[in-house]
Amino acid sequence: MILAKEFNRNSFARDSDLTIATEGPQALTILQFGANDPTELARASSLAAHAVNGVDLNCGCPQSWACAETLGAALMNKRELVRDMVIETRSRLASDGWAVGLDKDMDNPKGRSVSVKIRVHDDLR
Repeated sequence: MILAKEFNRNSFARDSDLTIATEGPQALTILQFGANDPTELARASSLAAHAVNGVDLNCGCPQSWACAETLGAALMNKRELVRDMVIETRSRLASDGWAVGLDKDMDNPKGRSVSVKIRVHDDLR
């Protein structure tokens, strides 16, 4: 998990946290962000889109530091915020020229996914 806020604000963090191969076949890569703000997630996703096949919002990390910052599993109680982050990220990627449709963009070289990792709780609602 890469913190979207730090990824946005620090080019050294971007260079250190996101390193990709430049030769040979490229594996599919999904970059997982920790975020609690729609604009932060959308901007970080935009900065990374050229190097990855998709971005994922981490709503599963149970570590106390993450939950204290309303990151990871703490987002499981903030459904509307998670929705807003996904909508804004998809919108930003689309406005940048990336294809973010569902099935129709799976084979598109400009296709990018936006996903959410969740933690399953006893109450499945």
